[in-house]
Amino acid sequence: MKRFYVAKGETVELSELHTELVIVEGALKIIGKLTAKHIQGHGYLEAEEVLCGTSSVNSIRAQTVTAQKIATCNLLVRDCRADEIGVAGFFEALHVQAGKLTMSRSRLELCEVTEVITLPDKKRGLLGMLLASWWRSLWLPGKPPQKAEKPRTDKPQKNAAKPEAHEQQPPVLTTELLAALVSELEKQGFVRAEPPAPQFVEFEKGDAA
Repeated sequence: MKRFYVAKGETVELSELHTELVIVEGALKIIGKLTAKHIQGHGYLEAEEVLCGTSSVNSIRAQTVTAQKIATCNLLVRDCRADEIGVAGFFEALHVQAGKLTMSRSRLELCEVTEVITLPDKKRGLLGMLLASWWRSLWLPGKPPQKAEKPRTDKPQKNAAKPEAHEQQPPVLTTELLAALVSELEKQGFVRAEPPAPQFVEFEKGDAA
């Protein structure tokens, strides 16, 4: 796959760019048209016209953007057309045409969208991060390194028989931790209090009414 990469801290200016994969970690400025299958990265993209399959670059500023799916933090365009658009931060456009639009803050002149989902302002930071991460992992071919997964634990089935009372025993690790905690408290001068002896109250049986 042919790709074009802009490293973090770098600014690249081109007249036109036609490739398959564009990764922008710095800043990419295209005077004319940018054509690519996938555009991604945490940087800034500026172009006269952007034509791509999917895009998840952090910020886009262009006159015209045409894509299948767009997931970005900030999008400033004159005309935007896509099947699905997701903007976690600010979205400004004169004309938008999409099947589904998910956004937080926006300033749109003409909006032709089948389905619109507006995210609350107070949650846009967290939701934006989660949505951007989910969109990149779902739509893009190149995934960032993932953290080691936590060991899975099998959940009990609904119809599974519950274990009997005599089978439920405290884990050995929990017992050891409690013993160590009690020992440490005794070293610090705390005295273990003995529980009070149980008291029994006798009731006399009254005559039946």
